[in-house]
Amino acid sequence: MTSPHDPQFPEGDDLLIRRTLVARYAGPTDPTYWEQLEARVMARVRGEGGRDWSAWLSGWARYGLAAAAAAIIVVAVASWQTRVAQERLAVRELLDTPAEIPLLSEVVAPPNRDRNKTLRYLLTH
Repeated sequence: MTSPHDPQFPEGDDLLIRRTLVARYAGPTDPTYWEQLEARVMARVRGEGGRDWSAWLSGWARYGLAAAAAAIIVVAVASWQTRVAQERLAVRELLDTPAEIPLLSEVVAPPNRDRNKTLRYLLTH
């Protein structure tokens, strides 16, 4: 037997609260309630026991298809946006870079006139 000062069995207001909670959350005392509950559960189990796993999937197929379509749309839009951004970047780089055209200038070198003639020939033909 437990002592009256045991914290599991409080006294005073705590005892009143404990008794109220026990009465509030106590299970039904009628044995027919538990028998009916068992009968309902077993009827539900027997009723759905013949169904295979694919029957459960058919109920979710519509949601799965909608989610897949949404994912495809998101990926397509992201891919399109990426391509557009890459094209804009390529055009900007093409237009913003200065044209690096090499300038050919003729260097006057008096001692080597044959070299100048060869250069003129190559530039004109």
